[in-house]
Amino acid sequence: MVRKKNKLKLSVVTISYNGKKFLKRCLGSVFSEKGRFEVVFIDNGSSDGSLDLVRKEFGKDKRLKVKRFEKNVGPVEARNWGVLKSEGEYILILDNDTKIEKGWYKKALKFIKENKEFGIAQPKLLIMGTNKFNYAGDYISRFGFLMERSRSAEDKGQFDKVDKIFSLNIASALFKREAFLRLGGFDEDYFFYWEEPDLCWRYWLAGYKVLFAPEIVVYHAFGTKEKDTDYYKRRNRLYQATYLGCRNMIMTLIKNFETHSLFLVLPVNVSCWLMLGLMFFLKFEFKRAGAIPKAIWWNIVNLKKTLRKRKKIQKERVVSDKEIFSVVGSAKGFLWYLGKGVSYVLRRPF
Repeated sequence: MVRKKNKLKLSVVTISYNGKKFLKRCLGSVFSEKGRFEVVFIDNGSSDGSLDLVRKEFGKDKRLKVKRFEKNVGPVEARNWGVLKSEGEYILILDNDTKIEKGWYKKALKFIKENKEFGIAQPKLLIMGTNKFNYAGDYISRFGFLMERSRSAEDKGQFDKVDKIFSLNIASALFKREAFLRLGGFDEDYFFYWEEPDLCWRYWLAGYKVLFAPEIVVYHAFGTKEKDTDYYKRRNRLYQATYLGCRNMIMTLIKNFETHSLFLVLPVNVSCWLMLGLMFFLKFEFKRAGAIPKAIWWNIVNLKKTLRKRKKIQKERVVSDKEIFSVVGSAKGFLWYLGKGVSYVLRRPF
């Protein structure tokens, strides 16, 4: 479908599920800027009065659009809906537990102007209330695992240049709307976990660049005392993270790797997951251990559907695996990732 030329340059999309306590700060940091942008706020079936607060605090600003889902449809579907209903040529996604630094609007427009080749970009994501990195982008290993450029390191200017990355954290992302829609947006079979690497991979395959945009600074409350971190340690949540993480990573590899790469990578990747499951089993975390074979079985049952997606992606690819790996690949070996898996199971920093 041909879209009419739009005069609106930028749309901000924020999804919230029971995030009332964060919204005044998050949206306040956005609306404090003067500029021709819109804010698309999606309440994802909240029960804490989030939408009432947003309408009370920001409802008089004509740049605000709101939508409420009666139930939580998941962040992937909600973000897709937000992008579809937006009107900007470019989209800035912000999670509800973020705060964007003053001057963001002009900095975003400057980045867009100076980086015509980008498809999607990661702002500098710092831990709320600190000068430490929450996220600075990922590289990808030959086995399909991700390698974070930084976790909790102090920001000393080490990433203060626009640089190529493989993937990003969707807590904050800037991207071209037209490319997002052409690529099909987020795959809604994911619900959440690994939707970002899958989307970024498809941007790379289509010939767009994924970049780190350090001048746009966003603070993220995830992992701080402000966030209910105990929620993320509960057994059901840990099971869900293990199941969806394994399921969605394998699906992503099948969809996006070239055939010869896939035959080399997939057995190693699945073996790593099975070893991780064995470690969970030896720690008496039987539910998490069982999540991994269940995730692998899901991919077997749904292989035909995944292969249909793969056929479309591979048909439209213009960049090879070798070219992507040469730019944003990590040469870390199998033992490094095995050690990382052990640290993950033992909940040690790495």
